[in-house]
Amino acid sequence: MTEQKGPSPIGGTMATAAVPETGASLALRALGWGSLCAWCGMGLLSVSVWKAMGVHSLTEFRQKMQSVFPAIPKNEEGPANSEEWDSIFKSKEDNGSS
Repeated sequence: MTEQKGPSPIGGTMATAAVPETGASLALRALGWGSLCAWCGMGLLSVSVWKAMGVHSLTEFRQKMQSVFPAIPKNEEGPANSEEWDSIFKSKEDNGSS
């Protein structure tokens, strides 16, 4: 049997003092840890709120949240300053061509 002196073809490469980690792998590792922390933190916050409110089902949670927070009225007309998209793009084309 022969010894392998280089990195394992299956395991990939590992950063050492002689071969520093690339920026892309460092960024991906940071993204992974950040995503894990965000998911776990949000889950812990959700469970804490769930337990603090003392509810036992999603419908009970929804009813309790509706009683705590005010209802948001639905506006069927849309925003007051809404404009037609065609008129916005047309005015930009007219101003840019002169």
